[in-house]
Amino acid sequence: MDNLYYNQERTWVSIFNIKKNSTVLDVGCADGVLARYLAKNYAATVSGVDCLTQCLLNANEHLEYSILGDFTQLSISDFLDHRFDHVIFSDSLEHMADTEKALSLAFSLLEPGGTILLSLPNIQHFSALFPLIMGYWDYKEWGILDRTHLRFFTKNSFAKSLRLYGYRNFRIITPLPRNSKSFFINYLLLGLFQQYLASHIYCEIIK
Repeated sequence: MDNLYYNQERTWVSIFNIKKNSTVLDVGCADGVLARYLAKNYAATVSGVDCLTQCLLNANEHLEYSILGDFTQLSISDFLDHRFDHVIFSDSLEHMADTEKALSLAFSLLEPGGTILLSLPNIQHFSALFPLIMGYWDYKEWGILDRTHLRFFTKNSFAKSLRLYGYRNFRIITPLPRNSKSFFINYLLLGLFQQYLASHIYCEIIK
């Protein structure tokens, strides 16, 4: 996949309360773009997990330490005594076959009061929904229908899954960028179709 995909800006975490000088685990850290952003803006100490060797080599200069492998195949012992204020899945959870196992491990790695922060593609977005209505489901190189996605989520389906897994203290939002065309359309439509205009679902799970 093109390096541009792994080097995309990942500033969405700013919509949540990131603690200054916090410890962070970036799951699916790619080339370390998020780690660099967190270190610069929050003085965070970031560790990372990724299953691609080259990505991890590129990211290592921004990480305290890193683990090469599939996150769902790891256990808490792989992280020794490290615990984190935030565990972040920045467009990575949808690439994992076992959602429940990934979240369970992430939750066990949190400090008390810590948070799991997630960015997930919204399969309810009109760009995926309209072709489906016409009978098409065509995978792409990247985006909502990325050919490497194993799981697909809507705001409601993800909330239902979290409750099924036993999580109660969480919030899910689907904000639209201000001054964007989607924001303006949503305003005109009185917010009734926001779930179809938001390309991503953002979630915070609190321990």
